[in-house]
Amino acid sequence: MSGSGHLDVAADVAEFRALLKTGLSPLQIVQQEITTGNSRIVSNGRYQKLREHFAGAFGVSPSRDVLMVGSAKLGFSIKPKRRYQPFGNESDVDVAIVSPQLYGRLWAEVRECRSARVQWDSVDNLNHLKNDHLAGVIKPYLLPTSRVAPSKGLMFDLCAEIQRLDIVEVPVTLAVWYDIDCLEAYQCRAVRECQAEEA
Repeated sequence: MSGSGHLDVAADVAEFRALLKTGLSPLQIVQQEITTGNSRIVSNGRYQKLREHFAGAFGVSPSRDVLMVGSAKLGFSIKPKRRYQPFGNESDVDVAIVSPQLYGRLWAEVRECRSARVQWDSVDNLNHLKNDHLAGVIKPYLLPTSRVAPSKGLMFDLCAEIQRLDIVEVPVTLAVWYDIDCLEAYQCRAVRECQAEEA
């Protein structure tokens, strides 16, 4: 799976499913197919622009700390409910920012919201945020809308700007990971499930 920006999804799925049976560990597959390499959907030039856009805003490395994951990376989903369905017009581009400093900044905003007794948009969002924190990820859309949590608005604006700049045509969803180990461990769960289905 070495190309980029192409749409031979059936062949990509077949190749991925064959890879699941080679004896590689879930982590080896994640590192080979998800956290390194090019996107199957977004051209290399546009992927680089996307990485530079977020890296410049957050002060991280574009090549190391800004990663495309999900169906925009593989060309198809490996989530249980959408397993092997191709990236399409209803899909979004999932971007992972790997930065303990940014993660810490967001978590400080969460604590500030608690101290200021900010009303959460929903109890579900708060519970989802707590569960995600255990996995080492913060998704900005789960943060409350508040002046004490300004990063949520900034991140939404950055994602919207990606579309305005015509880097990608579909919405961008951002997640901030504490470190690469947390991101890869999360991705391993889906790969492990895929392997179990092929056994």
